[in-house]
Amino acid sequence: MDFDNETIRRAVSFRGSKYLSNLYTTMTVSSTIQFQDFPQVTNDVLLDYSNRINTSYFEIAIKPKNYIGFDVKTSLNLINSASNQSGIARIRQVSTAMGLDVFPIQNHLIRVDFEYVSNEIKDSNSPQRSSFLDFSYRFTLPKSRMDLSIICANILDVDVYRSYFSSGFILGVQELPLRPRQLLLKVNFSF
Repeated sequence: MDFDNETIRRAVSFRGSKYLSNLYTTMTVSSTIQFQDFPQVTNDVLLDYSNRINTSYFEIAIKPKNYIGFDVKTSLNLINSASNQSGIARIRQVSTAMGLDVFPIQNHLIRVDFEYVSNEIKDSNSPQRSSFLDFSYRFTLPKSRMDLSIICANILDVDVYRSYFSSGFILGVQELPLRPRQLLLKVNFSF
C-alpha cells in the first residue's frame, strides 16, 4: 500500500508581559494553539489522526524591595487526540507553582516552593494529582563569592509522579519514581 506519509502541523501563539513599577510586579500571559493532522497505519488499517493542543500560561512575580518576594506560575494544557475510527480522547493538565522568598537580614534567604499538578483523561475516572513542597535556606558569606545552602526537598514524600500524554496515535501515561524526602547541604562559589 502506497500513500503520502506527511504530517501537517500548524501553530499560533502569543505572549505578553507587563512590569508595574509602582507595585514591583511583573505579569506574563501566553497562549499557544497547535494542530497536527497525519495518516497512520494501525493494525493494517490506514487511519487519519489529529491532535489539538491548547496551552495557556499565566505568571505573576512580586518583588518589593529586598525583604520579600512572591511568584505564582500556572498553566493549563488541553489535548484532544482523535482518529476517524476511535473518537476523541481528551487530556487536561493543570500545573500551579508558588514560591515565597524572605530576606530576614542581609545575606540570608529563606525560600518555600509549592507545586500542585493535576492530570486527567476526560470522561474516565483517572485523575492523577500530586503536590510537592520544598524548603531552602541560603547564607552568603560577607565579602565572599561563596554561599552555603540547606535544602529540604520533597517534604511531602511523594514517591511517584504520573502524567498523561498523547504522541501521534498513542494515549499513554508516564510514571516517574521520585527520590524520597531528603536533606541536602550545598556550597556555591565562583572565581
